[in-house]
Amino acid sequence: IRVSGGTSREVQELADVFNGMAARLGELDRLKDDIFTMVTHDLRTPLASITSVIDVLREGGRGPLSPVQSDYLGIVRENVFGLLRYVNDMLDMAKIKAGKVTYRMEAVDLAAAVERALQLFGTLAQQKGVALEKEITPRSTVRADREKVDHIFTNLVSNALKHAPSEEGRVRVEVHPRDGFVEVRVIDNGPGLPEEGQDRLFQKFGVPAGSSPVRGAGVGLFVVRTFVSAQGGR
Repeated sequence: IRVSGGTSREVQELADVFNGMAARLGELDRLKDDIFTMVTHDLRTPLASITSVIDVLREGGRGPLSPVQSDYLGIVRENVFGLLRYVNDMLDMAKIKAGKVTYRMEAVDLAAAVERALQLFGTLAQQKGVALEKEITPRSTVRADREKVDHIFTNLVSNALKHAPSEEGRVRVEVHPRDGFVEVRVIDNGPGLPEEGQDRLFQKFGVPAGSSPVRGAGVGLFVVRTFVSAQGGR
């Protein structure tokens, strides 16, 4: 903004007005972030409770279920868990923005992390007709935060599963040591993104509108990149 003419007192008054507006906008932005974080945090507990109740029902804790009933509950569980992943991603994004993410570094077996992720999505993949595959070098261990590693694999496999075609779809996870690192590749046989949108893939809200037939918030891969980079990966 350029201000010309007027006395120094008028210029100072104008500057004070603009500074006041900027401070007010900053307060509103912080209030928005606080409300957003509070709402998403409050959603997490009931969603986790719903998932637990569904697990009890499917395991026969309140009486036997027919195969059809169990399948329906499985679909409900996957959708609730998907919403819970979204809530966790949004909370993580808020922590990243505030610089409040902490990491508890320890030896993490990536093979076990892959198994947990594939097991988590086994039912959904079966219902969609997508084959889950893996190729892992034994003893692929890194020093990292186990919870963050699980989150990384969950987001990557979830993203691949969303884009893999129904029936004859494939999602493959490969883990191999390479050049002092452990290289992880998550591959699906979906249509992929246009070349012009690929450089924005791991940015916050980075997937261009209309570039993919699958709708998403554009947060999960941003969280993945942040967690990987913060733990010395690339």
